[in-house]
Amino acid sequence: MYVSCWYWWRLTCKSKTILVVFILLSIATAQTSELLHPGKLDGFYSSTKKSGLNKYNLIFWSPILKGGYGSVSSGMRYGGGFFRPFVSRPNIGDLIVGLQFLEVEGENQIEIQAEYRFKFGLGIGSGIVDRGENDNDITFTKLSYRNSWNRLRYIVTVQTQQTIGINSPGGYLAFYDESFMGVVGFDGEQRRTTFGYVAPKNANTQWRPSLEVLYVDNTIGKLAGPQFIFANATLGFRGGFLSHPARLGRAMGPTGMEFGNPLGFLKPTFNRRLNVWELGGTANFRLVRLDLNGSSTEAWEAALFPGQIFKAGGYFVSQLFIGAELNKSEQDDWTSTGMYGYFGKIGTIVVSLKGSHNFNIEENNLFIGLIYPL
Repeated sequence: MYVSCWYWWRLTCKSKTILVVFILLSIATAQTSELLHPGKLDGFYSSTKKSGLNKYNLIFWSPILKGGYGSVSSGMRYGGGFFRPFVSRPNIGDLIVGLQFLEVEGENQIEIQAEYRFKFGLGIGSGIVDRGENDNDITFTKLSYRNSWNRLRYIVTVQTQQTIGINSPGGYLAFYDESFMGVVGFDGEQRRTTFGYVAPKNANTQWRPSLEVLYVDNTIGKLAGPQFIFANATLGFRGGFLSHPARLGRAMGPTGMEFGNPLGFLKPTFNRRLNVWELGGTANFRLVRLDLNGSSTEAWEAALFPGQIFKAGGYFVSQLFIGAELNKSEQDDWTSTGMYGYFGKIGTIVVSLKGSHNFNIEENNLFIGLIYPL
């Protein structure tokens, strides 16, 4: 019965229906306006003129629902969300349900996850990924336990995951306090390691460094995959992307079910990766490196806010940034890109406006993002 219901769902649901259902559930479940705060509507449009590549993405973010929808002009659509129906009733525990889809040239892929967490820290979860015509379907089951000892918080998980018909045991260990975070674990196809740091707040200076290094090794299983390094840093921590709740989602991976930054197996996802100029204030840096089959690609990015560094100008000037990006292709060719823009409030809306020019291939990109806080 479970299998037949699952395939009925996959064959009859339309892409946008998932997002609509999640939004209706959130509205029906919400008993107070506080369930929408803090929250946001986050949308962006990105256009690369020479290649004709256009991207759209819209996110609805709240304590009870995090979901969205996006598309790429190359024929790709994606969306879904993560829902917490018991957020207003913490005395009965916590339930997180995730549902996502991906459509590529008419082929559908769907992912469903759920985890229930008891008040005393035990969690029970499971999930399934159906990739349509692809044979790389995934199912997993997990147990988790989260608690704290003095100021140290920790999460321990054990799981079993089936990929291409092979069952693999795995698990994760995460520990963190107000400043440091460390996470290690594997699932049979992937090994993840994360280190994070946030400097203590100091009222006497604007400088507050924050750092994250994520390493993912996809070479340990039966499926071929890359080794991935994702490093981010800011000299002006403002919360958000480099905070512990956000980095915990990336560190625990697709089976983590971390509502603070929910991720899944399907990519791309509505939950966008912030741009380098959005990481914090003063100065921001990023490194992305992929190694696969003996070749590698790299992207080095930096964004500086001169008005904040030199304490010059008013609010508008302090939110102007300049930056650069260096990219290395698999053929060891390097390209350089200059960027400039504005990231800050205009009225009640947070505006992200960036223009960039690739000097090697003479290509321009425009990014427009709007965030409306709820």
